[in-house]
Amino acid sequence: MKDFYDNIVQNNNGKPKQKDSSTIGTKTNSSEFEMKYEPVFDITVDERSSQTTSVNKKSGFTLAADPKGDITVSVYRAEWDSTWLATTEGVRETAGVANMDNAKYGSYVFSTEAGSSFCLHEAEERTRFYNKGTILNNATKWVLKPELTAETYEIANVAPDKRATFRITLKNNSEVDTGVAAEGERFSFFLNATSNPDGAKVYIDGAPISTNPTYWIKPGEPVTKTLEVERGTVDDYLLTIGLFAYDCFKTSTTMDFAVHFLPVSTDVQIALPRQNWVMNTLSQHDSAGYYLPVEIDGFDIHHKNFDHIRKCNRMQGRRTGNVRLFGQRSCGSIRHLLS
Repeated sequence: MKDFYDNIVQNNNGKPKQKDSSTIGTKTNSSEFEMKYEPVFDITVDERSSQTTSVNKKSGFTLAADPKGDITVSVYRAEWDSTWLATTEGVRETAGVANMDNAKYGSYVFSTEAGSSFCLHEAEERTRFYNKGTILNNATKWVLKPELTAETYEIANVAPDKRATFRITLKNNSEVDTGVAAEGERFSFFLNATSNPDGAKVYIDGAPISTNPTYWIKPGEPVTKTLEVERGTVDDYLLTIGLFAYDCFKTSTTMDFAVHFLPVSTDVQIALPRQNWVMNTLSQHDSAGYYLPVEIDGFDIHHKNFDHIRKCNRMQGRRTGNVRLFGQRSCGSIRHLLS
């Protein structure tokens, strides 16, 4: 007991002495695991009595690799805050209190070293403030990396009853050329609904994009498709479509493109006279001469682009004449004086 007392008290200037940290680990040809344990107990002694308080802690973790990729991760145990030594008493007092692990143990810290990933791809991460630019996680290689491009991204002056046509290219820019990555993967289209509030109809090779048409794309083998846009309720559209890996929506890319249709107003037709009409001395006439009744109908005065209707006629050898008709269903006449 005296040797124990001398080791604790005398060799530490009369202050209780913490135990040293210990490290355990395993190592194989393909992996290495190491865990460091820091003590979380203290011993208080004097010449008359002694007291020992101890705490046991078991913790662990599971690393699951991407089923179509692989990853190498370093696992660290974070050191205690630098103020820990000054608050040993507080740690000891909370040794038996639930939910106080953060005050007693360091957290696990994971750092990606290398590998390849599919869902999701692990991007590089660096510190932004403390030791700015220090790498926290290395980027993994893309197992699947979709890309969408087009020959042109904007088409104008499209007839309102026609479709705008784009030629687009689908690519799989995988950074891995072996295993399942080299075999390619299924990719599907989607239309960003928020970019299409006015109901344009979008087709891929004639199939509505709402059916999420799917294509198999191998790395280094681009696929060309036809994208068509049909007018909805307005003339101008800025749309966004996307291409995503069939088994992982988060592995995706998008493309913006614009279509401008020629303005269109309401339909209009001539109800009278009908085809193959004849005007002669048997036609209707008044004090001014003979005339041919004309009736225009089939138009919608509530159409957003409706302004007015203009009826034009031209007599042989003369320049075009105009009669403007406003408002609701209207009738006009083409007058021709007969000698």
